[in-house]
Amino acid sequence: MAISLPAAIARRAPRRGADAEFRSILIPVNADHELIPWEMVDVASRLATERGGVIDLFVFSLIPLSEELDVEIPDLDSRLRRLIARTTAMAGRHGITVHWSHRRIRDAAAAILAEAERDGTELILLGATDTRRTGYRGLVRDATARRVAAQAQVPVMFVRPAPEAA
Repeated sequence: MAISLPAAIARRAPRRGADAEFRSILIPVNADHELIPWEMVDVASRLATERGGVIDLFVFSLIPLSEELDVEIPDLDSRLRRLIARTTAMAGRHGITVHWSHRRIRDAAAAILAEAERDGTELILLGATDTRRTGYRGLVRDATARRVAAQAQVPVMFVRPAPEAA
């Protein structure tokens, strides 16, 4: 049963057959954001349900060069717990397993691409996760999103926020 994903826009990727399966779907999200957009989890969950896949939630903390990588980040543990709990609860409604990891990084695009390669990701979902939820236009202007889309070895799907959130 095919699903309709009107809120998603996929970047042109290497050709995959009609029976293509995305068994491992990577959702990268900055730990600074309190919430992961429900649209991203919904799209990933529906794709994973259809194909018997899992969601890999990659939470990262972007550390500026002026700081040591092991700098203390206030409330990091509680933010991680909230992000993971919300994602797990939303995906769990579809019976989908969520695997998660967290890393402190300096370069978001490089870390997302490395995580995708390391985990055998078959699809990367990117979406507007900032508080403004600027939608697709803001996302394609984002240097990290552009670099991931241009350099990824797997398909990248941009997920727009719902109209009421944009």
